[in-house]
Amino acid sequence: MKRKTSTQSLYAILMLMAGAAYGVVTPLVKLGITHGVPVTWLTLAQYPVSLLLFQIGRTGAGPRARPHLQDYLGMAAVGAFGAGVSLTYYHSLTFLPGSVGIVLLFQFTWILPLLSGLFHRHWPNRSQRYGILIVLAGTVMAGGIRGWIFPLPGILLGLASAVLYALSLLLSGRLSPDISPWYRAEISTAFSLALVAVAYQPWRSLHWAYDPATWIWGSLMGLFSQGIPLLLTYISAPKLPPALTGMLASSELPVAVILSALWLGEPVSAGRWVGVLVILGGILFSSTVRLRARGPSIK
Repeated sequence: MKRKTSTQSLYAILMLMAGAAYGVVTPLVKLGITHGVPVTWLTLAQYPVSLLLFQIGRTGAGPRARPHLQDYLGMAAVGAFGAGVSLTYYHSLTFLPGSVGIVLLFQFTWILPLLSGLFHRHWPNRSQRYGILIVLAGTVMAGGIRGWIFPLPGILLGLASAVLYALSLLLSGRLSPDISPWYRAEISTAFSLALVAVAYQPWRSLHWAYDPATWIWGSLMGLFSQGIPLLLTYISAPKLPPALTGMLASSELPVAVILSALWLGEPVSAGRWVGVLVILGGILFSSTVRLRARGPSIK
């Protein structure tokens, strides 16, 4: 019983780390744009370093279960949703401050359990519902959105990224855990790159490929937007319920707020810091109650 509860805690920590890693992306995108790199180039340049990482990891991890056609379709779908998140969210940051863009992205916190309930009849329990409400309240506070006037394209892109991110998390948890997470990450990332390349058609103008700043900022983004979070999500999401996955992925926002203050010099009011603490409290409440509830029932 204790061993299984400990294992659940480990998966929860990995999912928490995945969300925290993705929180680094927002300030990196802003820094890349500040250094004159267009969002299009940043989006394309984030993939090679992740694919290289996954290839090295898959080679070192050795063979696992052989995927079937359904597995490949699932990995391709995750890649498609991931590409959609990159295309919508990064472009939303050209219209919105980072703190506002991430608030819109964070609507996945309630969209994920809603989709899970609609598709799989896995509705969040009472403690998870409370946790969702706490995180959403903290998100509004941490976003510091009061007084902003939002461009409509930015709002629509931000909300679209939330839906796509929720779908990617939901489907990641449905893929077979018997397949190596390195391989799952590699296939979905390759498919994501293919879709982004079709959307941007980089071969029409290759001068972006000779800009060192593109590869520096793009590679950093790739590690924290694809490499680290995707691998950790593939390891942990199949072992966790969707509502808890969404809660733990919410660690992204506190990290983004803190780094935006440190790296970008964005002002962070006392209310926003309180919002960060509320989010962390919601994550802790939901995950702790969930793991405690599982303990006594395990034989």
